[in-house]
Amino acid sequence: MYAPVMFSSKGYAKNAQALMYVHGIYFISYENSEVINKIVKRIESLLKTIKFGEIPNEYLNLRDLKMLYSLPEKFRKKNFLERLKKLEELVEATESYVGVLDRFWVIHFLTNKKLKPRLKPLKAHAFLCGENMIQLRYSPSKRGRIIGSFSLPTSFLKEYIKYSNKRNKKVLSELILYINANDYIYPLYIEIDQKSVEKLIQQLFDEMKDGRGEVG
Repeated sequence: MYAPVMFSSKGYAKNAQALMYVHGIYFISYENSEVINKIVKRIESLLKTIKFGEIPNEYLNLRDLKMLYSLPEKFRKKNFLERLKKLEELVEATESYVGVLDRFWVIHFLTNKKLKPRLKPLKAHAFLCGENMIQLRYSPSKRGRIIGSFSLPTSFLKEYIKYSNKRNKKVLSELILYINANDYIYPLYIEIDQKSVEKLIQQLFDEMKDGRGEVG
């Protein structure tokens, strides 16, 4: 069984989100994602140092950044190698995992360290960063060690919370990440503290009322 997922570095229009949601199409938005925004900026910076013109097709369909080290000199501009190395360093410092939130929604979890499978669920506390970035930490303090983060489109998050509340279902309660270890895929269960979720929801709705209209 395959579940198609749409990715966007800049986010989706509200009507597009609604259309995909209604038709059961999963989508991942990196709107306001600090990590992805840094990567996108470095990609854009690198692209400015490449002379495209008659560049071979193999360099237009990259599967690995390391392929660019073999790009012929005639297609390189000033600072090409320096910017390529900076992009590679940032990408290699970022670990990413596909997961399922509340056994319902596909998310992309980003962290700066490798996660390992474990028998017992990992306890986490949720914090809202910016408009739609949800950050998980080991402790209830904002200074606690960060586990990682994921983003959800703001309008989708609002509708998802309302939908769950009407059906008396917990929201942002469990996250299952899929970890590749020794060529096997293992689940990592993360239980999200509900008190921290209540604070996150209140913060989200307060910000919507103050800056983006009343929440229905």
